[in-house]
Amino acid sequence: MEFDASAGLIASTSFDTTIAIYDLNKKTIVNRIQSHADRVVLAKWHPFYPVILSTSADSTARLFAPQRFVESFK
Repeated sequence: MEFDASAGLIASTSFDTTIAIYDLNKKTIVNRIQSHADRVVLAKWHPFYPVILSTSADSTARLFAPQRFVESFK
């Protein structure tokens, strides 16, 4: 599990190949990311941006960010 204090979110990795994003204020899952082919072993928030780095037993690392954040760099 990885906590983002600035947004009140938790990223929880899983052996079912997903990352669940929990909103602590709403007490609910606000997003479920499924991109890896094997269990997700680590997820880390960027210290300043809404970006998650994940690693998996499928030998891949992936970056995830909201579309609006990505488009701000265009």
